[in-house]
Amino acid sequence: MPQETEEEGEPPTPKQEATGSAVDAFWQWREAESTRLFGPPAMRKRKNKRHTARLVARYSEPVIRGLLVALSRVDELICTQCLSEMDLAAAPLWEIIQPFELGGYTFRIESVQDTDYVVDIAAGSGTEGDGGRFLIARHGETFTVKEILGQVVY
Repeated sequence: MPQETEEEGEPPTPKQEATGSAVDAFWQWREAESTRLFGPPAMRKRKNKRHTARLVARYSEPVIRGLLVALSRVDELICTQCLSEMDLAAAPLWEIIQPFELGGYTFRIESVQDTDYVVDIAAGSGTEGDGGRFLIARHGETFTVKEILGQVVY
């Protein structure tokens, strides 16, 4: 006798319901906390766009994307591993760099000397493994991480 699947109308188990409720509660809390800290969604979107536009005006979009691609190749940190799963070539930068979202990426270029950039990046809740400071070298149009300078916790 074949087992019924969830697609055929099997109700979720109590464990599935509890997990779903916990996930829903987390996302509701996260949205409420983001709104409390940074304003309503439309305001956060404007802030993220403005922040990214300032980065682009100062350093250029190809430089920022190149730095993000270089960071996405670092396996040591959670935030850089997550970058490797994003479409860094096509996604709007303000959807990648979101300092005004709880759990969003914070990205700063600390200094530039000749072809070397010192970059801070963090994501998530600012806990261990969520951020780092990197020395990134530019070679024409490509960038490579020369050194991990330390961990950054926001």
